[in-house]
Amino acid sequence: MKKSVLVSGLLLLSVCAEAQFSRHIIRLTDKKGTSSSFTNPSGFLSSKALTRRTRYNINIDSSDLPVSAPYIDSIKKSGAVSIISTSKWLNQVLIRTTDAAALAKITAFPFVKKTEPIAERSQSPLSPVDKFDKEKISEISQPSRIAQTSQDILDYGNTFGQLHIHEGEFLHNAG
Repeated sequence: MKKSVLVSGLLLLSVCAEAQFSRHIIRLTDKKGTSSSFTNPSGFLSSKALTRRTRYNINIDSSDLPVSAPYIDSIKKSGAVSIISTSKWLNQVLIRTTDAAALAKITAFPFVKKTEPIAERSQSPLSPVDKFDKEKISEISQPSRIAQTSQDILDYGNTFGQLHIHEGEFLHNAG
């Protein structure tokens, strides 16, 4: 009895844990059904890529073919799914969905090798931190800069320990 409760609890926990992800990588098994062929590489590679491949003697192989359009269509039609991007070299599709039934349907497709949830990106890009306090730097005049070397005029944040090993703050303060 305790064992079945534990197993069902773990199963519920794994479902809840996966439900928090809305982006998933769908790894595909092959590229069957693609409209492109090796006889016409200009249909799926740019002229610059073809010139570069000729110059460096790189053969065109199946990884250069685009992801199979019928596979992408099947993924789109499986439910509330939006395609974010595709990678022809990795033969995978990045999707966004919160529909568990659609994800189960996609996983069951014979052309799907593996599905993996991935974490969301932060919505706002991180703004760079100005580590150089311009007010402190402008207050120190050139002649007194060497006399001030015992006092740090720059904020190194978490990297202070690494810099301090080599006494880098002394060098920065000395100009």
